[in-house]
Amino acid sequence: MTMRMRPVGSTLRRAAWCLLSSVVLAGCPAPTQIDDFPGGTGDTTQQPPKQPFIPTPIIPPEINTGSGNYPGKDPSLQPVGPGDNSSDPTAPQGPPSEETPDIAVHEQVKATVGDLVIFLLRMNNTSTVGFRYLLEPNTKGATMDEGTGQFRWPTSSEYLGQHSFRVIVANGEMKDEVFLSVKVQPPGIDPGETPPEPVVENQPPVLSPIGNQTIYERETVTLTLTATDPEGDPFVFEAKNLPDTAEFDPATARFTWTPEIFDEGTHNATFVVKDQSDDRLSDEKVVSLTVRDFPFVPESYEEQRYLLPVYKRAADFDSELVLFNNAATGTATVVVTYRKSDGVEVGTENVSLPARGQQRILNRTTAQIADTTFSGLAVITSNSPLSVVLQAERVDVADPAHDTNDSFSYPAFATVSKKLFIPLLEKNRTPGDFNSAISVFNLGDEDTAVTVKFLAQVSGTVYDSGVQTLPPNKKLTPAVSENTDLPDGRFSAVLLSTKTPIAAYVHSDSNAYVPVGTDRLPMYGMRGYGTTAQPAHSPRLILPYVANAAGGYTSTVAVQNAGSEAATITVTYYSKAGAVAKTVTSASISPEAAWIFATSSTDVAPAAGFDGLAVLDSDKDVRLVASVFLDNNAVDIGMGYNGVAPVGKTLFLPAIYKGLAGRQSCIRVVHDQAAPLGVAVDFHGENGALAAQQSATVPVNGYAEFCTSGIAALPANFAGSAVVTADQPIAASVTSPSPSEERGLSYSTAGSEE
Repeated sequence: MTMRMRPVGSTLRRAAWCLLSSVVLAGCPAPTQIDDFPGGTGDTTQQPPKQPFIPTPIIPPEINTGSGNYPGKDPSLQPVGPGDNSSDPTAPQGPPSEETPDIAVHEQVKATVGDLVIFLLRMNNTSTVGFRYLLEPNTKGATMDEGTGQFRWPTSSEYLGQHSFRVIVANGEMKDEVFLSVKVQPPGIDPGETPPEPVVENQPPVLSPIGNQTIYERETVTLTLTATDPEGDPFVFEAKNLPDTAEFDPATARFTWTPEIFDEGTHNATFVVKDQSDDRLSDEKVVSLTVRDFPFVPESYEEQRYLLPVYKRAADFDSELVLFNNAATGTATVVVTYRKSDGVEVGTENVSLPARGQQRILNRTTAQIADTTFSGLAVITSNSPLSVVLQAERVDVADPAHDTNDSFSYPAFATVSKKLFIPLLEKNRTPGDFNSAISVFNLGDEDTAVTVKFLAQVSGTVYDSGVQTLPPNKKLTPAVSENTDLPDGRFSAVLLSTKTPIAAYVHSDSNAYVPVGTDRLPMYGMRGYGTTAQPAHSPRLILPYVANAAGGYTSTVAVQNAGSEAATITVTYYSKAGAVAKTVTSASISPEAAWIFATSSTDVAPAAGFDGLAVLDSDKDVRLVASVFLDNNAVDIGMGYNGVAPVGKTLFLPAIYKGLAGRQSCIRVVHDQAAPLGVAVDFHGENGALAAQQSATVPVNGYAEFCTSGIAALPANFAGSAVVTADQPIAASVTSPSPSEERGLSYSTAGSEE
């Protein structure tokens, strides 16, 4: 093969490139005939490309005969044998040429993103008959015209950098090849200049998607973080804005959280991955953790430790503790420690209770309380499960204007929680000038911050919210009547402890007097109501005793939305036999707010004379808490209890009376089963001996009632307890009014899970 290469000056070289490359360049004339191309035919006319290419000059390619060792040439390639095309699929068909094809080799061409690169290849051979141009298959979008040798490639930002294309020219006998090299550069760089080497910056690691989480209270959520780094550099994890009780281990990138009742709502946690050598290189994701209500399961206070407020001539109140040993066998050893509100211990009392035995402790005569007046708490511990009730009575002391018919009562807490709800509080409520008082106890062994939030009915508008530190074994009494931020009337509250479980008791009593000379007399027969602040229960509650002018009693109901979203509440009144008496639905109740209504109101109550129960249902998956006040204006008795959701199959009921100080106890047993349920009641004297037995069938949506006045087997002046059993969960209310003394004791219980 004869090498035919002529020297090319800069002007000539420029003209040759303009023609050879079929490009529109600055200073290039429109392409005409290829007269100056070595080995060209001299009669080929080129048309200018339809798209402009590289608006600035580039280095033209060198023209080479191809017989030397140019870059990219494969010296091992051999001519194909005459007439044999089967051994090479790239060999084109056509008349054989007597001369090995030799094509020009082009140096690197530089293009800008968006340019259309065009090469027009020509052989330096004397004869070009039967040869075809083939482009090695590629995925970059380039094309080759097999007949004319025109290579076309539209560039894009996807192909920044250096690229090489293999072109083969062949006939049936021989072939040659060339590599076309194109460097694609970003916009703004002169294609005729060599761009500076790019600075490779260290990229941050990338945190893998996590996703928002929705969980239930007391359900554990676990997340394990993963990430990648573009350079493969090591990285570290961290977490920010976690809920107080959540845990995150950076070593394992593991997040774990078991939310409690007070965690209901949405929490936004931030998870971060950082380059280990440069924490400025990071990625983070915010994850929403939504905690929802879960059907309530009471958690028994397993330590057998109870705290109750006690009084000795404090505001003329005396308290009485009633302790009952739940165990069917064995003696309970009980220790009662009395402490002042500031936690200072003043005395200890030891009590021994036989199986199913009961003891009443009148604090006015308690020798361990030496002070003339005392307002504090009793810390009760036992080696056996107890049921405890407290009754406080206002006594007739030196001031004769103080009537003796003011009392309130409540059971010791049976569940623990860091969040408690108080559906019904009063300030200067008329008639009767009723005002509420709250006693809060820290059940843990470390200080805790307690938030007390007061809210308006229905709307949930916050009247006041404050935080106080409560040490262990001390009592906190948030101001109600003295709080000028609270309006007169009725409202609700929420208590939230940050660290330890708490218990709380609420009572309302009347202080209305009429001046008479130098004395004053009660304007109303004074009465009190007592309830226990409750953790959230369930979307369905039962109120065992609701009345509208029945037997002298009328009810006031307060139901609180303990959820995180607004809900409407339906109240269905049932007779003792389970027949529907009336159904009413509330307006939308804001979270933590209460709906408070009297059953004497014609728009929400059944007809006068109704004596039955009520079932509360929420239209949302939110929990409810409820309290009921029972008023008897004829004998000036007030009693209070909480709504219940049946849980236990066995109920332990202390402070059951028949005629003692005029008290007559009635037990109303309810359930939420779909079929009638049989129940049995054992009455025990204070010495634990079995005194009487009763049984009954509780209708669906109805109740069975056991009143001591009608049980002949119980002796007069009976004081003792009752144990109620069934084969399905049950609940009950206990009322013990004393018409002769114008006092009332009441409480409710749902039992504990067995």
